[in-house]
Amino acid sequence: MATRATYRRTIAVAFAGSLTLTACGGGGEGEGGNPEVEFRAAHAQTPEHPYQTCGLEHMQQVFEDNPEANLSMEIFPSAQLGSNEENLEEIQAGTLDMSVPGLGSLTVFDEQIGALETAFSVESQEELQELVDGEVGEELLVPLRESHNVRVLGPLWALGSRHITANKVVESPEDLAGVPMRSQQTAASRATTEALGGTPTPVDFSELYLALSQGVVQAQENPVVQIDTANLHEVQDYMMMTGHIVNVSIVAMAESSYQELTDEQQQVLDEAASSAAAEVDQCIADAEEEIMQRWEDEGAIEVIPQDQLDMEAFRQNAKEVYTGEGSEYADTWGDLYLQLTEGEE
Repeated sequence: MATRATYRRTIAVAFAGSLTLTACGGGGEGEGGNPEVEFRAAHAQTPEHPYQTCGLEHMQQVFEDNPEANLSMEIFPSAQLGSNEENLEEIQAGTLDMSVPGLGSLTVFDEQIGALETAFSVESQEELQELVDGEVGEELLVPLRESHNVRVLGPLWALGSRHITANKVVESPEDLAGVPMRSQQTAASRATTEALGGTPTPVDFSELYLALSQGVVQAQENPVVQIDTANLHEVQDYMMMTGHIVNVSIVAMAESSYQELTDEQQQVLDEAASSAAAEVDQCIADAEEEIMQRWEDEGAIEVIPQDQLDMEAFRQNAKEVYTGEGSEYADTWGDLYLQLTEGEE
């Protein structure tokens, strides 16, 4: 199994994405009489992505350490089995067993889940985990088991908080007024860009470096590891540590496949997903620490700390975007956004 040190040595490879799994019963029985089950795991990144080296490969090791469960996993990297959204649709259909998409990808089933990835709605992964484990998760995630055959398995997997980069210092939303800022094609991404003050300009991530270098967009927002692996620090001068969204992924599994496992297999699988989450979290933390130090040593990009930003102005602008009168996003996320940020019911 790849270690955290292995990932640190390969930090320059791509980061951002998701993964997928498909179970096949081999018909044999293990030491404990459990049927043989092989999960086919696919994800969109290179084999060096932390979701493989620190996540899926860790789960493989847990299976090997518990041979009586008779579980195994084959991993298919680099989007060999399709995109995140395609994987989730296949899970719903029962043709795949598991994936690890971003939490926001679940908006393909319920748009309200996107409220958990709105700007400044949560302050930390721990807070987000509490929400997922509590009433919000009961209302938004648990029903997916019956309605869409999707079970969220184990704790959240870290991706890293998102920060703004630009070729000028951005201290408040006013500094991004009229600035073409990269967004994705989704409503959630457009809303994030507007919440930060920019003008949403759709650009695929694979084309972002070129778009920034040519001035098609002049700002963007992403986690530190993703900024580094895409070399965006080469075409941006400043990074503002807004931390406006806590990016996480979930391990999604077909409920039908989960229920076909024995109690012992379910226990081993749950333990594997849980311990893998801790490994992934540490990988991301280690990577961010290494990157920030390297950037400082090389003078690669100037980092503007949060205490030099008008965070209250950012939060107020985000509130207006998500809940203000006439907002196109208010009907979908407004009430839950207020509940998350102000405790309003």
